[in-house]
Amino acid sequence: MVENDMRKPIVDWLAADGLEDAHECLLAGYCDVIGFRFHPRTGRAVPPLDCAIAVELKMSNVRQVITQARGNRPYVNASFAAMPRDRCERMRPRTLDKFRQAQVGLLAVKAGQVDVLIPAVWENDDRAGRRAKTWWRWHLRNQKKQDNAGTQVSSDSEVN
Repeated sequence: MVENDMRKPIVDWLAADGLEDAHECLLAGYCDVIGFRFHPRTGRAVPPLDCAIAVELKMSNVRQVITQARGNRPYVNASFAAMPRDRCERMRPRTLDKFRQAQVGLLAVKAGQVDVLIPAVWENDDRAGRRAKTWWRWHLRNQKKQDNAGTQVSSDSEVN
């Protein structure tokens, strides 16, 4: 498994909670995956952001993933670190405590499955709203991809 192999299970985990995804977005640094959801749009304005979750992917470097995930906290409602399950199972209790002290959640990834080992601290303030326009641009990009995929499927079925 390489770091990029964890990306699809994380995206699927976020989607199961109704969140869209964005990749390699600038927060404190470049965050691997962001999950976000908007309230329904009324009018032309960007709708209010419901929530945003950051996920940093790392194969083994615990210190670095905690530092990166903690750095994302001021910009999102919750921040997680995702690591391979076998690496998580080898962590000592004091290592797991470092995630809790940093208020960062820990996700274990294996064979397409994601398990929350340590829940992230959830902040209900407007910290994620500061980046609402950025996430809205990603939302529009995601919609365009879906529309293009739907058009491709429709045109393929018409040919047959």
